[in-house]
Amino acid sequence: MSLEQSRFIGRKELADTMGISKYTILRWTKLKGFPKPLPNSGRTPIYDLQEIENWLRGISTTTSEKLHQGVNHE
Repeated sequence: MSLEQSRFIGRKELADTMGISKYTILRWTKLKGFPKPLPNSGRTPIYDLQEIENWLRGISTTTSEKLHQGVNHE
């Protein structure tokens, strides 16, 4: 029986999928409670997609706006 590969995602692929930089993921992890990568995932951090989806569902419109504070949209 093999592991379901779609349950996990690397940081680069996650950033590309979300349309953000890996530095945004690092900042969100530190400041916004974004899920941390799996322990001992090594040089290529791996994230549990279920944790990411749960975190995204928990963001209200107000919180989402706060994530983008300071971003110049001009």
